[in-house]
Amino acid sequence: MTRGTPPRPAWVPVDREPVHEELFGNDLVRVYEARIEPGTTTLDHRHDQDTVYVVVRGGRFRSDNTWRQHNVTRPGRSSGLLRSVGWLLRRLTVGWLRMPDGTLLWQPHAAHPVVHRVTASSSNDGALRMVGIELRRHRPPRRIPETPALRLEYASPRSTSYRIAALPGTTVHVPGESVLTVVHGEATLQGGSRHEPGATVWVAEDGPLTSQPAEPLLAILTVV
Repeated sequence: MTRGTPPRPAWVPVDREPVHEELFGNDLVRVYEARIEPGTTTLDHRHDQDTVYVVVRGGRFRSDNTWRQHNVTRPGRSSGLLRSVGWLLRRLTVGWLRMPDGTLLWQPHAAHPVVHRVTASSSNDGALRMVGIELRRHRPPRRIPETPALRLEYASPRSTSYRIAALPGTTVHVPGESVLTVVHGEATLQGGSRHEPGATVWVAEDGPLTSQPAEPLLAILTVV
């Protein structure tokens, strides 16, 4: 290091960043949730596994990169072109973004690792919550038939993600070896297990998913 040059800031792997809490893992995925309270900032941390992100509770935030790097982010279909372009312009100008509940992002970190820190705006009325689904095994992605309640959100080389927007009492068939994140409403899986808003679970076997009769269901299903 040249005299007078400040030392490079330290970073930690994402699995050692304090607010990135692991939910579960197996040979296919490692799933964690980042919960960032208003006005707080994470440590600088590194992502190096291909990851599907689901915004469970949205808000205003910024991501600051300490190192010069190529950051590739692909939003899901429901974000739309205009919103995606708006995010890019705001990131390049003011840096702050606002993402709604249910936003999906795909980032190929294996080819494009990123070190960053995330700050949640002090104006948010609650913690920013985002689920990260790291893909551990390389195998061809699986596609499943779409229905009015289950639509393809994003197809990557490693996985396929579907947006479930179901009226109360609707049943859809979901495949095993999938990650389900409930954003709004409640979902009942095969065997009767009920999952409330914010829940992220591993779906081991093919079977029915039913939205509760009280309110519509919004969920993201990532098939690995």
